[in-house]
Amino acid sequence: MSKPRKKQGNPDFRHRVTVPAPSNQEIESRLFELINPGTFANLKGVKDKQLR
Repeated sequence: MSKPRKKQGNPDFRHRVTVPAPSNQEIESRLFELINPGTFANLKGVKDKQLR
């Protein structure tokens, strides 16, 4: 049986691979889907005491 091979080098100095981020348009469209004026329309009728 052979010994399992160790990874060479310090892990802090290994090459890191970054994942590509979504485009700004994709992020912006998703934010507009989640947060829009209709989302907060029902809060207009709530009194300040109820918000706390």
